[in-house]
Amino acid sequence: SAFSFNRANGYVNTSQIFNQSTFSVSVWFKANSLVNGTNILNNGFYSTDNAGATSNKSWQLRLGWGNGEKVYFCAGNSTDSTCLGNSSNHAGIPGYLSANNWHHVVVSYDGSNGNTSFYLNGIVNWTDSRANMNLPTEALLIGRDPGVSSNTIFNGVIDDVLMFNIPLRLERLQVCITHRQISILIILHLWLLEAIV
Repeated sequence: SAFSFNRANGYVNTSQIFNQSTFSVSVWFKANSLVNGTNILNNGFYSTDNAGATSNKSWQLRLGWGNGEKVYFCAGNSTDSTCLGNSSNHAGIPGYLSANNWHHVVVSYDGSNGNTSFYLNGIVNWTDSRANMNLPTEALLIGRDPGVSSNTIFNGVIDDVLMFNIPLRLERLQVCITHRQISILIILHLWLLEAIV
């Protein structure tokens, strides 16, 4: 079964440090409410670092913009820790997220050049670049930003969190969308952190 969160308490600490310099992540989620700042996945990205430090920010996937109706992928390197993608289309272009509906996100990051692709519900939403992303020193969390109080806890359901140590190509992305239990199909080069079925 999927992980369910009520925004009041609880999150999942995977106890695994996902420190791949090249990777892809795939996740399904259904938010009961859309709230700016609530985290879907947090891979060592602390939003409240002292003095805006970026040295220990890796990446996070969170709801954002206005009332949380878009998905942000924020990533840090030695000089920047802002969210990637143009501010007007972090996600939800051509449409926005909607509460109580399932959405699928894939982020593909190539550590050799920093090229990043963001897919929402099977469609490339944006491409951007952030070279030399920081590698995390903390475990991947599902449903919360560890550096902020409980107001970052996700409200809804998160399912099928899959981590890969390669950039995910379009054909494998389609498999993620059409077959939510895919680990046996793409076992090569797969770094499976959590498979929630």
